[in-house]
Amino acid sequence: MMSLCRNLAVLLLFLIASPLPHYHLFTHATSTTAPATQPRIIFLTGFGSEGDDDDDDDDYEKPTVLTQVVKSVQNTLVHQAPKLCHYDFCLENQEPCDQISAKTGCLCPGVSGGDQPPHSPRIQELVPITRGGDRGKIEINWCAPSSVVTAYKVVIEGGEVLEFEDVSRRGLVRSMEVGTNVCVEAVNSAGHSIPSDFSCMRYEHPESVKYELTTTNSI
Repeated sequence: MMSLCRNLAVLLLFLIASPLPHYHLFTHATSTTAPATQPRIIFLTGFGSEGDDDDDDDDYEKPTVLTQVVKSVQNTLVHQAPKLCHYDFCLENQEPCDQISAKTGCLCPGVSGGDQPPHSPRIQELVPITRGGDRGKIEINWCAPSSVVTAYKVVIEGGEVLEFEDVSRRGLVRSMEVGTNVCVEAVNSAGHSIPSDFSCMRYEHPESVKYELTTTNSI
C-alpha cells in the first residue's frame, strides 16, 4: 500500500514538473477547433478581378466597371437627346413635318396615322376683306390638327362647301350675314374630322368694318 502511494506521488510530481504535454494537448485542441467565420459584405459598386480582394481600398479610389458603364450610357443619352421639328401647325404652305423629319432626324409632334379620320382643325378667325379685288369677302384662318390630312373643307351654314389643299391654312369665302356659322373640316382617306367648338365659329361683323364698307359703297 505504501508502495502504491509512493508511485502515485512520483507520477504527480512528474506531471507537474513537465508542462510540455499540457501545452501539446492545448495546442492540438486549439488547432482542431473550426475557425470562426465572419460574413463577408459585398458592395455592388462594380466588377473586378480576383486579385482586387487583396487591396480593398483601391476599389474606392478608382471608378469601377459598372460606374463607367452607367456614365457612358448617361453621356450617350445626353448627346443623342431628340429635338422637335420646327413645324408650325398654323403656318401656310409649309413642308410636311414627315419630310422635315426624314431630312434632319427631328421628331414630329404626335400625329395620328392616315388609317384614322383626322382630328378637328382649330379655326382662328373670320376676317372681312375691306380693300382690293377681294373686298367684301371673308378670310378664314385655321391651324392644322395632329393628323394626316390630304385636304380641308370649309363648310358654311346653308350648305355651301369649299375645298382647299392640305398645305392651306386660310381661304376666302363669299360675304355672309352676321351670325352665320362656319366650320373647317380636315379630310384624309379614312374620313373627315367631326365639327367641334374650336373648329367652328360664327361670323361677327365688326362695327368699324361695317361702317367702312358702308362709306366706301356710298362714294
